[in-house]
Order: sequence, then structure tokens, then C-alpha cells
Amino acid sequence: MPSELNHLSTAIDNHQLAYSLLDENRSLAWATTVAFYSALHLVEASFARNGEHYDQHASRNNRLKHDLHINTFGSITSRFMTGR
Repeated sequence: MPSELNHLSTAIDNHQLAYSLLDENRSLAWATTVAFYSALHLVEASFARNGEHYDQHASRNNRLKHDLHINTFGSITSRFMTGR
């Protein structure tokens, strides 16, 4: 199971790739796809902090629907966006 830091690292890599694709006017479709997976890794980083992992989108979505107040998600997103 990937750690919180593994997920954050992948989220940052995907974020940078998405912007690179946009800056180079290469592919809006791929930039969108990569940005989605960047966000997904932020969510998974939040779960990993609590020892959770989800392989399926449906399982992850159900988990999110049942716990809309994931305490760590805001702090992870804040750290990701500020580079800390």
C-alpha cells in the first residue's frame, strides 16, 4: 500500500505534468486526465494517513460519501498547493 508521501509525490508529479501539457498546448484531454489523477492521489494521501487504501473508484467514492468531513484532506491539500 502506498504511503501518504508516495501519494503526495505522485500528485505533485501529475500536477506538474498537467501544467506542462497545457503550457505546451499539447493536449487538453491528457492534461485533464492527469489533473484528475493528481486530485485522486491527494484523496488517497488523506486515506493513507489513516491506514486506508482503495483500489476501486466505486469503493473510494462510497467512502467519501459516508465521511464528508475527512479531517486531514484540507491540510494535505494546503500542503500540496503551497509546496510544503
